[in-house]
Amino acid sequence: MLGADEMPPVTLVSFIARQLGVNPAAFTKYSQRDQTRREQLAELMERLGYRSFDRASFRHYMAWLTPIAQNIRRPDLLVEMLLEELRRHRILIPTRSTLELLVHQTRSRAERMLYRALTNGLTDAQGGALDTLLNQKPEAATSWMGWLRQLPQAPAARNILALIERLRFVRELGIDADRQRSVSVAAFERLATDCLRTTLQHVRELAVPRRRAMLVAAVIRLESALTDATLFMFDKFLGSMSRKAERQTAEKSFQTLREVQVHLRTLTAACRAVIEARESTADPVAAVEQQVGWEKFVQSVVEAESLAQPETTDTRRELITKYPTIRCFAPAFLEVFEFRGGGAVSNLLKALALISEMYRDGKRTLPLKPPTAFIGRAWRPFVFKDGDIDRRAYELCVFSELRNRLRAGDVWVDRSRQYQDFETYLIPKPTFEMLKAEGPLPVEIETEVHRYLESRRSALTQELATVATLAERGKLPDVDLTEGDLKITALRAVTPPEAESLRDAAYDLLPRIKITDLLLEVDNAARDAHHAAEADCAADADYPRINRRFRGLAMVVALLGVLQFIHVVREAVDGGEDFHERHNAVVGEVLL
Repeated sequence: MLGADEMPPVTLVSFIARQLGVNPAAFTKYSQRDQTRREQLAELMERLGYRSFDRASFRHYMAWLTPIAQNIRRPDLLVEMLLEELRRHRILIPTRSTLELLVHQTRSRAERMLYRALTNGLTDAQGGALDTLLNQKPEAATSWMGWLRQLPQAPAARNILALIERLRFVRELGIDADRQRSVSVAAFERLATDCLRTTLQHVRELAVPRRRAMLVAAVIRLESALTDATLFMFDKFLGSMSRKAERQTAEKSFQTLREVQVHLRTLTAACRAVIEARESTADPVAAVEQQVGWEKFVQSVVEAESLAQPETTDTRRELITKYPTIRCFAPAFLEVFEFRGGGAVSNLLKALALISEMYRDGKRTLPLKPPTAFIGRAWRPFVFKDGDIDRRAYELCVFSELRNRLRAGDVWVDRSRQYQDFETYLIPKPTFEMLKAEGPLPVEIETEVHRYLESRRSALTQELATVATLAERGKLPDVDLTEGDLKITALRAVTPPEAESLRDAAYDLLPRIKITDLLLEVDNAARDAHHAAEADCAADADYPRINRRFRGLAMVVALLGVLQFIHVVREAVDGGEDFHERHNAVVGEVLL
């Protein structure tokens, strides 16, 4: 459609005038009538099925673009998506100013809806607590928000307690993590990231709805991050304790070996004295006392008996000695987390609940029958002693098993991202039930269990009947059942003819090059052959450089020849030819 003051080329007007049989000058008068343009535009819209962009369209596409604008903030992308939608629905594209106004109002509306969704139902007390995060922490040089951001990294008991303290502070704010579900994931992550990256001074200057929404997103993100950081530090702390126990166990083993050598020399001297006394019909006791000393001999026997105990060098025994360190944070750790899991870890979860209750009530002894099904064979000699259960070993076994189960994903924690339930990655059950109710599920198999089993049973019966028939006739491919023995022919690499034709067609599209040009290109790019020749001829200083370069190329040619030889023999073997015959034939061709 021509613009209001736009004139087409003279040649175009003359060409159309000749076809219509009119004077080309008539177009000047024709275009001067303003109603003509509007009438023709209306006729074109009616003929092609287009509609104009009116106020109703403005409101409609603002509502359509609002949820998109919550995730995509770039105006240019929003304009592109809007134009594509307008073209798809055959709506005339409005002016640039109208598009800019629509996108601007849509972005503002999307942000207001996002803020309202996150702060809906927020009490004045909760809002005031959120604003307190921007204030300075008493007796500290940082704010409450800065204190929450500064997470200790070294795995230590005091650092685990520091993380738990931050986690408790965040939970006391009373912000429900389910508020995150009221907005899209991308919008929530954007708000939380903006709040945690923006300086507190700029956050304070924001409008109240935006500031509160950003703080809500940041608090929910911090709770998840603190949960993961605490559990991860618990994992690292137990791992470091285990490694320290292993090192101490190894050191004690070496020390025991040295002590055994000392006592072994004493006992060897005593035994030698007894042998010599017997051969000379002397008193063995007197001989031991004279050669070694009776008290030293008795002391060596006692020490050797104590060193002969195998459990003295076990890693878990060293780990049990570090129980007071774990006891420093274990009560707070079990109080702040609620561990969940499936049936396989139900006994472990009961043990965790029991230990948490004992910490809370101040009990010192375990009940008569605590949960023990989760205790492995390696821990049993330390947990069960003289018909009783050692509490320290029991608790350490529980925490060790908890660490293993957390890493395996068998145990999960609410409001955690790293240790969350595997079911959260799947389609939610309500959504799945809605999909089932609305129609067949979008899967390629039968979803009704009885029909699925019946179809599988029918297909299996049919295949078994086919195999039995072929076996009776001796026509099973690559299978021999004669004389009651099952013989299966080795599989061969068979390329379908269609694939070979496609391969040949693809190779035909490639440009043909000379092998010498290829060798020179490879030599110039990699220089591997040149360096190999230099090393080979380093002792001969008078050797011409061009000859050394030629020898390098010769080495490359020889290598390619060997590779080609291997390729030819491999194809021959895959094709069923005898290896030795093909080998001799190829060698003969090479020699010729």
